Amino acid sequence: MNPGRDAAEKIYRAIVYIEGERIPSLKAYSRTITSFVRGTELSPYYSIYKAHPDVCGSLKKAGILDVAACCDGLAADGFLIKHENGDKILYSTSHKDYLVALAEKSTADENDSFYQKISLDQKTIIDSFVEHYRKFWVGISCLDLKNYFGFKATYFSGVPNHYWFWLSIPEDSLTHLKIKARISPKDNTVCFEAAFDVGEIGKIIERIDKILESKSYEFQLKHEMIFDNQNPANESAKKIDQPLNASDQVSSSLAETDHFNLRKYCQENCDFFFNDGKTDPTDALLLAGESSPFAFTKSTIYGPFLEMKKILKDAKYFDFSIHKWKIVAWSTLHNDCCTVQDVLFIEKKAKSIWLLINVPNKIVKIFTKWGFYLDTPNGMVSSRDFLGSL
Repeated sequence: MNPGRDAAEKIYRAIVYIEGERIPSLKAYSRTITSFVRGTELSPYYSIYKAHPDVCGSLKKAGILDVAACCDGLAADGFLIKHENGDKILYSTSHKDYLVALAEKSTADENDSFYQKISLDQKTIIDSFVEHYRKFWVGISCLDLKNYFGFKATYFSGVPNHYWFWLSIPEDSLTHLKIKARISPKDNTVCFEAAFDVGEIGKIIERIDKILESKSYEFQLKHEMIFDNQNPANESAKKIDQPLNASDQVSSSLAETDHFNLRKYCQENCDFFFNDGKTDPTDALLLAGESSPFAFTKSTIYGPFLEMKKILKDAKYFDFSIHKWKIVAWSTLHNDCCTVQDVLFIEKKAKSIWLLINVPNKIVKIFTKWGFYLDTPNGMVSSRDFLGSL
C-alpha cells in the first residue's frame, strides 16, 4: 500500500463513515478499517462498506500494520484520537478535520502554480513553449514554478544549473508574457529578454532556439527537427494542469500497435550500436544497470502501465538484471558517441519481450511483447528478422 496522502485520505474517510453509522458493534479498530478499505466481502459489515464506493475496495493491498501506522501518523498530527480498549486500539476523529486540511492544502498548492494564475492568452503561450520544447528538443525540462515558468538543461550536471530561460508576467499584463534567457545554465548573464503576446510566439521561439543551438553540444541538447517558423500556437492542443518535466514522456500507445519504428520513437537521427561482438557494450550495460528503474525509485515501474501489468501480473518487484536480459542495441547522443541515451534489451528465455530503458531520465520507455522496426544503413529490419540474427 502506498502510505501517501491518497491512502491517508481513504483511511480517514473510512473512520468518518464508520462513526456516521452509529452502530454499537461497528468501531474504527485497525482491523475494521483495513476490512473497509480492502472491500472485504466476507465481512458482516460489507453491506455498509459497499455503500461508500469511494473507500470500499480503494486500497485492496492494504495491510493492518500499514493502516495502523497511517492512523498513528494522523493521530500524531492531531487529526485522530487513539483510545486503548484492552489489547486493541480504537481510533476516532478529533476537532481537527483532515479533509478540510487537505482542501486548504490543495488550494495553497494551486496558488503556488504559475500556470493556474495566468490568463487564457498567457496559457496559450506556455502551452506553445511546452509543446515545442517537449516535441522538438531532447534535454530541456519544462517546470511550473510559483512566480514563473522555467526551462532547464535536464542533463547538465554542473553547478550551478540555472533555468536557461523563463517566462513571467510583465507589469500585471493579461495578454503578454516576458521572457528572459541566459547565455547558458552556468552563467547568470541575461543575453535576451522581451515582452510578447500570442502573435509573436514563433519569432521568440526561433530566437531562443538559436541560443540553444549554439550550446547544444556542451549541454547535451538534441534538436529533433528544424522548426519551420509556423506559429506553434496553432499546433498546441495539449493543455497542462500540472508542472511538467522530461521524465513524463512515457508512451502508453505502443501497446496498441503491432510494430513501431524504434529509432524514430527513441531519438531521430541517433545511431544504434548492435551487440554483434564487434563493439563493446560494457559502458551501455553499466549505465543501464546503474539506471535501473527499481534502483532509482525503490518501487515497481509500469510503463506503458496496462501492458506491463498484463505481462508481470502479480509480480511484487520488477528490477533490471543483467542475468535476465541481453543487450541488443543502444543509442547515443547526437554528435557524442560516448553519451548513451537509450538501451534495448531482450529477455533471454522468451526472446519476445522488449525492454527499452532511457538512461538520462532513468525510466522504462517501452516494455512490450509487440515487435518493432529499426532503420539501419541497409534498410528497415523487423524485430523478427533481427532476433533471427542473434
